[in-house]
Amino acid sequence: MNTLNIDTLFKKLFTDAENLFGERLKDWEFSGIEIADSPPFIKYYHEKGCLAISLSSRVIENDFELVAQLSHEICHLLYPSMEFPSLLKNSTLIINEGISTYFTVIKMKELFNAEDVTIDALRNNSANYFNAYTLVRQLIEIDNYSIKKLRAIKPRIDKLQLEDFESAKINISESLKKSLLHKFI
Repeated sequence: MNTLNIDTLFKKLFTDAENLFGERLKDWEFSGIEIADSPPFIKYYHEKGCLAISLSSRVIENDFELVAQLSHEICHLLYPSMEFPSLLKNSTLIINEGISTYFTVIKMKELFNAEDVTIDALRNNSANYFNAYTLVRQLIEIDNYSIKKLRAIKPRIDKLQLEDFESAKINISESLKKSLLHKFI
C-alpha cells in the first residue's frame, strides 16, 4: 500500500511546479489522475476539452515510482503539447522533457534523498532524458527563474524560439539555446 496520499501529493507537486515554472495553461480542463497498464502520459479527451494524467500501474504500492511519474507528468500538465480547441500538436522540445525530468530529480531528492539514484538511473537507462535534464539543469544554474521568464513570453514551452531567450534577458550560449530547442526524440 502506498504511504503517500495521491491527492495530497498531487496538490503539493502541482503547487511546487507552478511556483518554479509558472502557472498552468488553462485551455484544457484537468479531469484528474488515472492508472493504466501503460507508460505514464498526458491523456487528451478531445471531445470534452479535458485531459488527465495517466500513470502506469507500477505506482500502485510504490511511493518512489508514484513520485517519479507524477512529478514528471505534472510539468507536462502546465503546458500541454496539444492546444485546445484547435488540437494543434506541437513538437515536443528537449526543454519540455528536460523541465519535467529536472523537476522529478529535485522531488526525488526532496522526498527520498534519492537524487544520485535518480540521476544514475537516467544516465544508465534513458540517455535522451538524461541529456534533456542536463541541459535544463545548466539553464537553471545560470538563471534560477529562466523557465518562468521564458513562459512569460511563450506560455506553451514547445513554441519557444531562439529570440525568446533574448527577450527574456537570459544570457546563455547559442549552443545551449539551440540544444534546448531541438525536438525531443
